[in-house]
Amino acid sequence: EGEEGEVKEKVEEYFVNKEVDNAQVIDFSKDKESVYLNFLDIVFNRGELSIGDQIPSFKELKNKLQVAKITYSEKDLQDFLLICNLLKIVKADKNKRTVLKGYNVARALVSNI
Repeated sequence: EGEEGEVKEKVEEYFVNKEVDNAQVIDFSKDKESVYLNFLDIVFNRGELSIGDQIPSFKELKNKLQVAKITYSEKDLQDFLLICNLLKIVKADKNKRTVLKGYNVARALVSNI
């Protein structure tokens, strides 16, 4: 497991250690893995984005998912983006969302959630 196991623990710990009122529940099931991998394909434009590139805005992502006919909930997309930020796959701030990890590394990390 190595780094991926540690990353998973950090993500789970982040949510477990939140106060109950403010806790966010994220589904780490295998069903979510395939949804998150679909999201990753859209975010990375099927692997065309590289480290340092900008990912689409939330609104653009929703449009791309609709065009790709991918069924999702807005909460799943928000959870996915939060996980990507926590795993340092992307760095998100108010104005920019920058790719920090390559596509294959990102897929490996998401697959191990």
